[in-house]
Amino acid sequence: MGHRFSATASKSIPALLVLAIWVILLYSTTYEAPFIFDDTANIVNNPFVKLDDLSWQSLRQVATNGPNGWRWLPNISFGLNYYVGGLDVTGFHLVNISIHVMTAFFFYLLARLTLELPVMARRYAKTTEIALAAALLWAVHPLQTNGVTYIVQRMTAMAAMFSICSLLCYARARLADAVSRKTGFFAAALITGVMALFSKQNSGMLPLMILGYEFFFLRRAHFIERRKLLPGAAAALLIFILISVLFLGTNPVDRVLAGYGNRDFTPGQRLLTQTRIIFHYLSLLVLPLPSRLNLAYDFQLSTGLLAPLQTLAAVMGLAGISGLGFFLFRRDRLAAFAVFWFFGNLL
Repeated sequence: MGHRFSATASKSIPALLVLAIWVILLYSTTYEAPFIFDDTANIVNNPFVKLDDLSWQSLRQVATNGPNGWRWLPNISFGLNYYVGGLDVTGFHLVNISIHVMTAFFFYLLARLTLELPVMARRYAKTTEIALAAALLWAVHPLQTNGVTYIVQRMTAMAAMFSICSLLCYARARLADAVSRKTGFFAAALITGVMALFSKQNSGMLPLMILGYEFFFLRRAHFIERRKLLPGAAAALLIFILISVLFLGTNPVDRVLAGYGNRDFTPGQRLLTQTRIIFHYLSLLVLPLPSRLNLAYDFQLSTGLLAPLQTLAAVMGLAGISGLGFFLFRRDRLAAFAVFWFFGNLL
């Protein structure tokens, strides 16, 4: 397995060039897009971003201060952007586009590796071409416009980049034969996972996503192999709990509910409304027309399963898709994992 993946490594550079050229061409008209909305609080009016030197004290200040203090790495990157070019938006956009290119490249490597796994190898022949097509489709999809051109969304983009890189390194570690390579890749997976976490907190789901990848692709289906997964599952759950406590404290429910004090909807109403919004997300994957894309949508609030009636249909639809994921597990492992990945990250 390791030999086969290494043997096709020479095709990685052309793939990177293809992804970079397409992304740069598509976003070549966005370099002058101005700071908007949350950019103002996080960058323009954030005094800590305005670095005059690269001392440890200055970098620590920009990392830990601002509206999103835990998102250290994006904060530092904003400071470095300012240090190099002030508030010239071009430099900020160049960094965002570069992050998007690298994320697409890591996605390509992960897709290719996954398609070449023993559990998948007999299903697909042209793994390199399929992986490149998937990464290119992801990279140029209109839904990515928000994450690339809205500068403060670098937090989300960096979290995605490091998360995919972490999962890739984990998979490479599991497949490596030499102890040194296995150790190196595991270390890289841990480091990039921590970097994802300190880019945006939704990366806290990464341990569970890695566990899912292990279960779907790296463990055989028989009972003994499944039992070996239990220690890993316990470790992933423990890490997830520790991350939750780190960001939400020892009373996470109270911390979350406190955020609804000045809102005009309840957590339950929000969850019910989200069921309909998820189907809107899915429809945008298929039909991302400019008229349907917006930075801030105005959805009618769901106050019950029948108010509006579409809420019940959405809940049943999501239950059906979840059930389809279980049904596909033995028939189409990749499609089943896609369902798991989509819902897992939305959590």
